[in-house]
Amino acid sequence: MGLIHRYQGPFELVRGVATAITFDVYNDAGTQQTASAATVTITAGDETIVDAAAATGLGPPLTYTVTAAATTDRAVAEDWLAVASTTISGSPHTFSRRISLVRRVFQATITDTDLTDLHTELADFLAGASTTALDISSYSKYRVAAEERIRRDLRRKGRRPHLMFDPDDLHDAHVALSLAYIFRDFRSVIGPGKYKELSEEYFELYKEEFANVATTYDDDETGTITSTETLSAQGPIVLTAGPRRWSTKYSTP
Repeated sequence: MGLIHRYQGPFELVRGVATAITFDVYNDAGTQQTASAATVTITAGDETIVDAAAATGLGPPLTYTVTAAATTDRAVAEDWLAVASTTISGSPHTFSRRISLVRRVFQATITDTDLTDLHTELADFLAGASTTALDISSYSKYRVAAEERIRRDLRRKGRRPHLMFDPDDLHDAHVALSLAYIFRDFRSVIGPGKYKELSEEYFELYKEEFANVATTYDDDETGTITSTETLSAQGPIVLTAGPRRWSTKYSTP
């Protein structure tokens, strides 16, 4: 049986805070899996922090809660590793995920309101007034998918999301990418036309916003802001963004 560990990047474990880490496992048919037994081992380099402890929950998804005491007196680090040794459908399987021990986590700053304020049609979909082809009660899955993409793009540029002092610096990029994902889905369900145009327009806007963001970044990992720690998401050069270019063709006046 082929199993897939849905992995969205390193897990951010806040120092001194009890936190559950997860292992989200699926079979080839896309069904979440529950283990019949599982232990979790956590290491920091060559040091063992948690040694084959029983999982807190067998799933789905499988979880293990790292106690506050296990991390309180430790330095922030990027080299922790969690390994889950599981039994699923009678067979042994091992899954791992990297852990960043951090002072604070990267937190998204947008809600559905930030999206519906730009396009009242999106509010109509939430109210069920536009079509029965879409069953939407929230745009959360699109916002989460956009946040995961932003995290990946930051890491590709050598930037760790949890070291950003102000995640609001990526607010407009997050809005643009969320709208790109929403309208891409709309065009596949309802049809092309304006939704295709909007999805492409907002994806291009996302790339512009991401390239131009300037943010305060904890480059020396001290947890405090210094005068030299304003950087772009792209690298060490501070770029300045032009005026916001939200869609006016289909958006609310």
